[in-house]
Amino acid sequence: MGERLEVLKAEFKKIIWPEQRRVGRETAVVLVSGVLIAGIVALLDMVIKFGLSFIL
Repeated sequence: MGERLEVLKAEFKKIIWPEQRRVGRETAVVLVSGVLIAGIVALLDMVIKFGLSFIL
């Protein structure tokens, strides 16, 4: 068990953690992208609903 823990510690030391500034920027990009995609989906939903109500 102790040997596995040492291997795990060694692997964790190899990890290159991103800088806090980079994490903040990438988080902002993900949030903005999510909001834009949600807006596009909502717009498409309204267009499809209008089209179906016009046809039916």
